[in-house]
Formats: sequence, structure tokens, C-alpha cells
Amino acid sequence: MQHARLPWIPVMMLTIVVLIQPLSFFGGSSDEIEASSPKELDRIGFRGGTIVVRKIQYSPVEKGYVSIRVEPSITSEENLSAYIESRTNALNKLLNSVSSDSVIQANVILKIPMKPEDFIGLYETSLIKFSDYATVLTHKTTGVKTVEFFCHQTSGTEFTKDLMPINESFKLEGVIGAEAIIKAEEARLLQSDSRVLLIDPFGDPVVQEIADKYRSMGFYVEGPAPEFRDTVNQYTRLKHEVASP
Repeated sequence: MQHARLPWIPVMMLTIVVLIQPLSFFGGSSDEIEASSPKELDRIGFRGGTIVVRKIQYSPVEKGYVSIRVEPSITSEENLSAYIESRTNALNKLLNSVSSDSVIQANVILKIPMKPEDFIGLYETSLIKFSDYATVLTHKTTGVKTVEFFCHQTSGTEFTKDLMPINESFKLEGVIGAEAIIKAEEARLLQSDSRVLLIDPFGDPVVQEIADKYRSMGFYVEGPAPEFRDTVNQYTRLKHEVASP
């Protein structure tokens, strides 16, 4: 007895479905891929760095938001001096635009690694609070220096206890910087502290003007903020012989 043969058209249709289905299953459309990638909208250079504006959009049906970052370019002593001068001018403009008891956010970068107890002294007298902070470590066997970043969620005493036993293979050189909340009057005082390299402000008048431009276009703006990790990494590579991350 002979079996009936399946019509060729359904077989062909089945083959097409099998071949096409994985393409849509394993990857998004080109529009979705493009939407998920940050799009650079503007790039404004200044001495020692660049203000970069990017549009972040995770879906083509969403409006997305705008991110504004101040990115350093610290590859030489000249670049470092230029960045410090430019961002110090930005800080002074910000401080001149607010009252002395106003609160600002800034990256506090130190000239040399500060022992935890000394950093806590600085924190208790000058900073309202700090979040992310960076430490310099030296490998006990190789002597190679590295930078480690942490998120601070504890009080001063616990900070010392938590920080000391980082890893038995490393020697802690100290804290090299932190993202901090600080009163405007204290920021002025810290500028003259010999231990402080730079107070790099968030939302200074120049970048705030750029942010206001995009807000007027209906965008939510993230920032404007100076890059903490990039500044620490570039500075410590240049001045403290820290290995590249």
C-alpha cells in the first residue's frame, strides 16, 4: 500500500519558516540596535578636555534622554595643568553664582594618596558626604600600582575598618579622590588646601547652559557631570605610575 505524498507547497513553506525564524528570534531589528547605542550630539573642546553630549535611547518608540559629561584628556603635564585651570575656573564661576551656604557636588581629587584616617579627618571637617571613592594599591610581590573604585555606604569609623583589609596581596597607599557633596564655602577653603589637586564641579554655568538647551527641547538631561573614574585613572597614570586599568 502506497503512502500519500505531501504536497510540495506546504513543505516549502515549512522550510522557509524554519530558515527565517531564527533571524528574528536571536537578534533585534536594525532600528532597535541603533536606538540602544548612544548617539553623540555635540562635542565642545576646552583646554585639557571635552564636553560630550550623547543621546541615550533604548527603544525607537522612546524619546530617550541626554547625557552630558566632562571628559578629561590628561596625557601630559601640560594637559593636566590645562584641565586643572579650566575646571578651577568653572568651579569659581559656579561658586560666584551661588550663596556661601549652598551645597554643590564635585569630584575631589587629591595630589597624593591620603591615609584613610586622614581622609576621614578631611571628610568630617569639609565634606557633607561622599559616595564613590578611589584608592591606590601596590601589589606586594610585583610592586605594580593599581586603582580600585568603591561605593561608600558607611560611616567614618566603618569606612576605616572596611577599607584596610582590601586584599592581603596588596598594600594600601591611600585614598586618591572621591565624589562628594560639599558646602560652597568649604569648597573655597579646600582650594587652598595643599593636599587637594582639584575640586571638579558638577553643573557649572558653562555646562549648565548646554544642559538648559537640551531641556528646552524636551529632553531629560543626566548630568552635567565631570568623569570621576577617567580623571583619577589618567591622573594616577601620569603622576603616580599606576598601571592602565
